[in-house]
Amino acid sequence: MKQEHADIVEKVRIFEAKNEKLLVMTNNATRQVQEKIDLIDQLRAEIDEAKATAEALRVRMDLLASKKEAVKEELASVKDQLWVAKNKADKWSRQNDELRAQLNSVIVAPYFVLVKTRFNLWFLFC
Repeated sequence: MKQEHADIVEKVRIFEAKNEKLLVMTNNATRQVQEKIDLIDQLRAEIDEAKATAEALRVRMDLLASKKEAVKEELASVKDQLWVAKNKADKWSRQNDELRAQLNSVIVAPYFVLVKTRFNLWFLFC
């Protein structure tokens, strides 16, 4: 019976040792699983942050695109206004040139008549 008792005690020690190793292995595995779960949670948080940043950038890009279109439209309008102003300026410039030419002919014509008349008078008396 002592031998049997000693065998049972030995088996209990072996069982306890195996149970202890199993507990250590289970604790290590549980710790590793928990570390992986924590890492997954951290990565999910980083992905959510990246998604939020991407959405904010997308909204900003849409705003800039609409501003760009507004500026393009304003530029086109200013170009049209400049074209109209240039045409008006060209028209006024032509009219100004025509009026100057008429004014010069009005001023110069009597002078030539006067010179011609004096020449004719001089020619008559010579």
